[in-house]
This record gives sequence, C-alpha cells and structure tokens, in this order.
Amino acid sequence: MKLDGHRMIYSYENTKLQLFTRHFTDVTARYPELHILPSHRDYVLDGECIVYANNKPDFELLMERFHTRKEDKVGVRPRYL
Repeated sequence: MKLDGHRMIYSYENTKLQLFTRHFTDVTARYPELHILPSHRDYVLDGECIVYANNKPDFELLMERFHTRKEDKVGVRPRYL
C-alpha cells in the first residue's frame, strides 16, 4: 500500500517543540494533537504525516487538515500515536 502524505520534521529541543514541513514552514500551531511526545532529551524525527480514513491513507483529507489554520477549526483532541 502506498502511504501518500507530506514530510514532517518534529523537533524537540531545550523543551521547545516545533513541527516543520520539508520547506521548513513552521506548522506547530496547526497540529496540536501532535504535541504529545515530550522528553528529557532533545531529538528530531523526520517522517511522513498521513491521514487514515476507512482504513486507508487519504491524501485529500490530509491536505484539508494541513490547510486548516483557525484554532476553532482544528478542534482535534490530543491522542497518543
């Protein structure tokens, strides 16, 4: 199965979390549900952000979610991955 998503860089440094696209656009505020991996160590995760719907990747839903910027529209409760 092809996992179609977009690249996300997850940086946790000096207790500060930041999420970036491959072009280093800061998208931290767009994904509050991903603010769940605090640690006592600094790290960087480089991977693919994917949205699943009906047990398969849904790129259109991912893009809709990515372009959602208003806090009241994000409206996603944090959950563990």
